[in-house]
This record gives sequence, C-alpha cells and structure tokens, in this order.
Amino acid sequence: DSLVPSLQNLHWVGLLKSCQAYQAYQQRYISRVDPERVLEFILFNPDFPYSVRFCLKAASENLAAIGGGVDSKSDRGGRAGRLLGRTLLELEYSEPNDVLGTSLRTFLNNIETRCSQVVLAVREQYSLY
Repeated sequence: DSLVPSLQNLHWVGLLKSCQAYQAYQQRYISRVDPERVLEFILFNPDFPYSVRFCLKAASENLAAIGGGVDSKSDRGGRAGRLLGRTLLELEYSEPNDVLGTSLRTFLNNIETRCSQVVLAVREQYSLY
C-alpha cells in the first residue's frame, strides 16, 4: 500500500501476466487495472480457467467422477470432497473487498493449506501403501 500508484499498478499487471490472465482481464475490463478487479478475476471468477475458483471446481468435479467428491454417496464425499466443498463455498461467498480488507497473504495461505489438506486426503483415500 505504500507504493506509488503507478508502481502498484505495475505489480498488479505483473500478477495478471504471471497467471496468463492479462489479455483475458483486458477483454473483460476495458478500463485500467484495478486491484479489486484483479483479485476478483484471479481468485473468484467462475469462468476464467486459471482462476482459483474455477480450478477448485474442476478438482471437485474430477474427484466426484472417481467416486470421492462432494457428489459421492459413500462417506458423504470423503474428507477430500468436504474440504474442497468448504473451500469452494468460501470462494463463492467471498468478495475482493473481503480479501483486501484483511490480509491477502493470510487468505492465500489459507487456500494453500486447504489444498495441501485435500492432496493428503486424496492420497490417504486412494493410495495402497
């Protein structure tokens, strides 16, 4: 927040480019790069294939397809399905202001921790060793 606006804008453009999202962002939002819109696009957008929400939804659907997701009849989806479901709900009901108002780093660390927990739960559910 202590960065001058032009330098701060450069950081957000760099973030979009690192996520292969800059062109898609520019097509959706014709105006200048805005931190709130960048977060909405990268984290919460249900239609952008590289957004966190889109990827978690795809993971949930794939987990359901192999029998361990939210839609699974056994064990109400298993631990991995429940963790993915909770994380998706949080993303669906969060807004960029919520993230900017608290700590982006904390929010992202929580998402990363939950994804690690999902990986461990899938490993436990499907590994034979």
